[in-house]
Amino acid sequence: MPGVMVAPMRRLVSAVVRSPLPFAGVAYLLVRWAQVAGVEPARFPDSTGWLTLDLWGSNDRFWPVPLVFGLAGSDTVRVLAHVVLGAAAWTWLASSVSPMTKWPRTAMLAVFAVGLAPQVTRWDLAILGESLSITALVALIAASLRLARGASGPLPWFAMLVVFGLVRPTHLVVLAPVTAWFIASAVRSRGARHVVPAVLLGAATIWGVALVRGNDATSRLNVYTVIANDVIVDDSRFAWWVERGMPAPEGLRDAVGYDFAGDLPPDLAAIVALPTGQQPPAVIRAGGTELAEWVRDNGTVVQARWVLSHPRDAWRSVSSRAHQVLSPPNDDFLPLDVRGVPLRAVFADWRIWAAAWLAGSLAAFVRGGRRREGRMLALSGAALAALLVVTMNFSGIEHQRHAATVAVGVRVLGLVGLAMIVPGGRLSADDEDADEPGARTRRGGPRRRGRGRTSRPTRRGTRE
Repeated sequence: MPGVMVAPMRRLVSAVVRSPLPFAGVAYLLVRWAQVAGVEPARFPDSTGWLTLDLWGSNDRFWPVPLVFGLAGSDTVRVLAHVVLGAAAWTWLASSVSPMTKWPRTAMLAVFAVGLAPQVTRWDLAILGESLSITALVALIAASLRLARGASGPLPWFAMLVVFGLVRPTHLVVLAPVTAWFIASAVRSRGARHVVPAVLLGAATIWGVALVRGNDATSRLNVYTVIANDVIVDDSRFAWWVERGMPAPEGLRDAVGYDFAGDLPPDLAAIVALPTGQQPPAVIRAGGTELAEWVRDNGTVVQARWVLSHPRDAWRSVSSRAHQVLSPPNDDFLPLDVRGVPLRAVFADWRIWAAAWLAGSLAAFVRGGRRREGRMLALSGAALAALLVVTMNFSGIEHQRHAATVAVGVRVLGLVGLAMIVPGGRLSADDEDADEPGARTRRGGPRRRGRGRTSRPTRRGTRE
C-alpha cells in the first residue's frame, strides 16, 4: 500500500513544483477563510445602506457592493463572497507580478503574504464596502500590469476600471481623468481604437456622476462631518466658510459629538434626510434649519472650492493624518477580530512601500526595459495619491477606515516596484520588440521569427 501512494505523491509534488500558482492560490483561499470561519459577521450603523441596490437615481450606496451583497443573501455568505473574490484578485495579482522577476516563487509568496495581513483580511467580517473596494483595487492593478506587459487584452482592464470607479463616489477621481484622456485621444485620432473606449468610459463616468447626484444624503452628511471636525475648530477656515454664506448661529462652534436621529425636530430631519442607519452630528441640531438648507444647496460646492483654492491646507490635512491612516498602530478604530497567522508586521510602514514604489518606477525608466510597466506604476501611484487627498478632505470622520483601500494599494504598488528593481523576468512584448535589430523601422509590425532575444537555435537545441 505505501508503494501504491508513492507515484501519485510524486506526481503531485512534481505538479506543484512545475506550476505552484494554482496550489498557492487554493492554499491562500483556505487560510483566508480559516481566519474568519465561525466568527460572527459584524454589522455597523451604516451597514444597512450597503444592502440597498439602486442602479440609478436616489441611492444609499453605489451599486457594485450592494449587488454582491444582494446576490449573497445572508451575512455569512457575504463574508464568504469577500473571501472568494479577494482570493481570486490576489491570485491574479500574484500571477501578474511573479513573471517579472527571476525569482517568481518568492514574488508569488510575497504577494500572498501581504494579502494575508490582518489589515487586509479583517474587512472580510464587516458588512461594509471596504473588503470589496480593496479587492477591486487589487484586481485593477493586476489588470493594469498585465495590460502593460502585453499579457492580456484591454477588456479586463476596462471592466475593472469601471467597477473600481463605481464602488464609491470618491473613486470617480480615478475614473474621470482616464475617461478624459481617452476622449482627448479620440478627438485627436478620430479612430475607432480610441473612440469606442472613450464612449464606454464616458458612459460609465456619466453613470457615476448621476449616482453622485442621487447620493446627496451621504454627501450632505460628509459636509456636516467636515464642518464639525475641521471647520468650526479652525478660526481662519471657519471665517472663510462664513464669508461664503455658511450660517453661524450662536452655539454652533460649541457643538460636539452626536445626537440621536429621533431627537431632531421633524422639519430639520426632513431637510437633512440622513442616510439609513446614520446618527446626526451635533452641529446639525445646533445649526438648525438655516444651516441645513445651506448645506443642502451649497455645502459640497463650497467644500470643493476650499480644497481647490487652498491646496497647501488640503495637502496638510493629508500629511498630518498619513501615518495614522496608512499605517494604523492597531485596529481599535473598528472592532474586527480575525484569527490566524501573525502577518501584521508584513504590512510594515507605508513609507517603506512608497520608497519601493518610487524606486521601481525609476528603475523601469532608467533601465529602459520596462517603460510601459514603469508608466503604469507611476500613474497608479499618482491615482492613489489623488484618491487619498479626496478621501481625507471630503469626510471628517473614520479616516482610517476610508483610507483602508489606499493603504493596501500602497503595499501592492510597493510589491510591483520591488519586482521592477530585481533584474530578470520576462519583458513586455513592446520592450522585447524595442531591443530587436531594426525595431525603429518595424515598430507596430509583426515580429520576425528567429530575430528576437528570447531564444536562439543552437546545435544542442533551443537556448533560453
